[in-house]
Amino acid sequence: MISHRASQFFHALTAHVSAEDRAFLETWLPEETARAFFDAMTVADQCHALRTARTAEQLRLASPDGATMVDRRLLIRASLLHDIGRQKGDMGTCGKVLAVLLTAAFPRWSKKRGENAAGGWLSALLHVYYHHPEKGANMLRRIGLPDEAALTVRHHAPAAGDDPPELLLLRQADQMN
Repeated sequence: MISHRASQFFHALTAHVSAEDRAFLETWLPEETARAFFDAMTVADQCHALRTARTAEQLRLASPDGATMVDRRLLIRASLLHDIGRQKGDMGTCGKVLAVLLTAAFPRWSKKRGENAAGGWLSALLHVYYHHPEKGANMLRRIGLPDEAALTVRHHAPAAGDDPPELLLLRQADQMN
């Protein structure tokens, strides 16, 4: 777990979006509104989303039924958009590190503190950390992407028996990145 978090931190510090990444985005997010939401994330979150989308595609291809049972377009689009509820200025790399550490050390306290976004900068930071799936899903619904919203809102929720295969792959790819 610590080595995974250290790797995430390194990726965040060295993040940059390449021309190849931009071409990938234009292929999978041709709508200006969806790309605007993507572009409003930090570069570190953009790179995380790009890695998550590519990993999700690899997992889909490796899955026995992935090529036939998984909606590839939905999987990649949801992977690219799953963290749009965290926008530039909400929490940078240091804020995310703080939220992860507080959650690991004081899970109940940090969750409770994050319920009141108006309770100061730390509460606002924790609120974004815990509630970005709902915020992102609302944003996606507003621009007419209800299927992507349905996956985004549940990407940090515990597994359930009715989880679609795209959500299972998104969660797995997100955890790997």
